[in-house]
Amino acid sequence: MTVAKASDRVALYGGSFDPPHNGHLATVALLLNSQVVDRVIIVPSGERPDKKKATATADRLAMTRIAVAEAFPNDARVSVSDVHAMGTVGYGTINVLDYMRTKESQAEFLVTIGSELVSDLPKWRESSRLAASASFLVVERPGSAMPETPYGFRLERVPNGDRSGILVSSTQLREMVCSGESCAGFVPAAVAAFISQRSLYLK
Repeated sequence: MTVAKASDRVALYGGSFDPPHNGHLATVALLLNSQVVDRVIIVPSGERPDKKKATATADRLAMTRIAVAEAFPNDARVSVSDVHAMGTVGYGTINVLDYMRTKESQAEFLVTIGSELVSDLPKWRESSRLAASASFLVVERPGSAMPETPYGFRLERVPNGDRSGILVSSTQLREMVCSGESCAGFVPAAVAAFISQRSLYLK
């Protein structure tokens, strides 16, 4: 377990990562360069009753680790947690936060989300407790305006959020691969190789 300084601010970056792409990695780089946080923990999601995944959890977790190893080699500030993927905690963001706080009680955890998710926050699991106990780092998506802050939630805008420059979504990448197109250039080379070797997203 990492021993955190009292000043540690840690970004929790969750998602399906189905597959992880260069936009995800650009968001991690943005967070590290912003000086808003000291570390980033990427948390691939596990099975959820409200959202079916296209790919097995083990494959998504492996691809995320491969992507991080290629993009941020030997950078201790970036890590991948399997706490959600392996079902150690419940599927809600609040469950992940509760768990992380038991492991690093002196760290300040901030939940990273894209600006398109802000308006949905009141619908998240245990939203009242989440609003009372969590702060959110918001990455603005290119071409989308920053929405109003839902009542009770604490949002912190990541500086230069538009630099993340997400040009493609995981959904689009799955459709590309399924139709026979190459995802090279949109995902790290090692992730593209993994997708090909495992014949992912072909149907």
